[in-house]
Amino acid sequence: MLTRVLIFLLIALPKSNCKHIVDLSNGRLEDTESFSTLEDLPQETTYLILSKNNITAVDIFPVSPNLEDLNLRYNSLTEFPQMINVSGTLERLLLTQNNIMHIKPERLACLSHLISLDLKENNLHHFPDVAGLNEFANLDLLRNNFTEFPELKNIGQTLIQLILGYNKITNLDSLTLMPEINSINLESNSFAIDSCFLHFFPIVTSVNFGSNTINVWPDFSNATRITNLILSQCELRQVPTSSLAHLPLESLIISHNKIDWQHVEDIYIPTLAILDMKSGILEVIPRWKNLSKSLKILRLGGNRILTLEDSDLDNYHALTELHLSNNLITSMPYLWNNGMKLTILNLSKNLITSVTLKQLEPIRNCTSLSLNGNKMKDLPNICLADFVMTVTIQIASNPFHCSASLLQAWHNSPAGNFTFVTDGSEYCSSPLDLSGRSLANIGFDEVTNEQHISNGTAYKYKRFSPSPHCLQPITVVHANVSLVGCAVLCLSVRNCLRIGHSSTLTGQLCAITSTMTEPKDPRHHFHWYQMVPEAEIGSP
Repeated sequence: MLTRVLIFLLIALPKSNCKHIVDLSNGRLEDTESFSTLEDLPQETTYLILSKNNITAVDIFPVSPNLEDLNLRYNSLTEFPQMINVSGTLERLLLTQNNIMHIKPERLACLSHLISLDLKENNLHHFPDVAGLNEFANLDLLRNNFTEFPELKNIGQTLIQLILGYNKITNLDSLTLMPEINSINLESNSFAIDSCFLHFFPIVTSVNFGSNTINVWPDFSNATRITNLILSQCELRQVPTSSLAHLPLESLIISHNKIDWQHVEDIYIPTLAILDMKSGILEVIPRWKNLSKSLKILRLGGNRILTLEDSDLDNYHALTELHLSNNLITSMPYLWNNGMKLTILNLSKNLITSVTLKQLEPIRNCTSLSLNGNKMKDLPNICLADFVMTVTIQIASNPFHCSASLLQAWHNSPAGNFTFVTDGSEYCSSPLDLSGRSLANIGFDEVTNEQHISNGTAYKYKRFSPSPHCLQPITVVHANVSLVGCAVLCLSVRNCLRIGHSSTLTGQLCAITSTMTEPKDPRHHFHWYQMVPEAEIGSP
């Protein structure tokens, strides 16, 4: 019975627009041929989910007087469903990832109230241009088998969004005027364009023609409202800066082209906030002046940039995100003047060998710092960098030398205002006896404290029981230099040297915390170690 399998959800929308949802997805539909089970649907049902039921055909659909949304995604349909019994109310139909190869025109034409049709990831090569769909606004034909632009003389009059990306379109001869189109996506086809192409979409604001064999820029004279333009992975060799200047562009994605950016003197697009020039032939960061007030996000990954200097950012006063992954940068930049404005800095997959606290101090407003895939062997005590907000730091795939200082930085994360984003590839490359071990599984008593080698004596950490007077957890406090670690700084706790614990450990390490999984100290829920000469480890 239907009552055994229905799941009802009442969406908290305004009282006059409540949606009553019935979810029969994931094999919960008992009858996938005659749909007799659906005859017991509540009359008030407005949204029906039938995805993942292995439905092969819908030749007749039961009457459902209030149905507005139907989800038939991830089934096995080969033909467009017959929806005549819900044609008076159905507004949105989702048919993603079926095997639909044909649409009978009469089955589409009867859906007079249809607003949105999602047919991505099917096997269509033709779409019927029926009349009478006066409310039809959104058509998604992504990843089908179109070789020609579909003829849409009727449907094209009302369409607002058209997605035809990832087909095999080489012929655009059927293009006709689409006066209401706001967003057009023709990404990853095989067509070339002529200079008059955009006049078919006079009010378009979002254009994606990426990954096509385009070697000339479109003529923007009849499409003056474009705010988002994607021409990545084409064959472009120059930038028509004069023709772009009159556009209200906010985002320009032109990565993976053949443009010689070193000879582009400047770009004047006063509204541009996002500029993506990944995978070009840049060796230095352009110092353009005309984007100083607008540019917020600059993506330069996959170029040949060797250095990042603070002066490189002097002209970008509004910049908050800088993406420089997959370049040839060998040292962590010291952005003493311009670093404060950055919230995201991506330096992943470069050749950076080390990071110091001094280099981190100017970027203290960052909330995301990517350093994965570099050549770093150590990390500073990042908590001492005093980031203003909680920052996520990616450090995976670096050839770390596992030492006490590295483990200190690693284990300080839970106590500080930073979080390491890990993917399980944080391993020791050296020393030899720890090679291949995960940082998360190494204790302080397994590493040499290379910061405190004196007179040829190497020190290591050894577990000990803290004094009962040391009531607050601390990370590192050394009696000689008062090196206060993460917990002291970030949690503003008192270190044990100041409450009497130093008398028993004068000249040695007071305490250090760890997040290891072995049994923890019952008072403070931390591991406690003291530093002793390596030769004394194991001595009675």
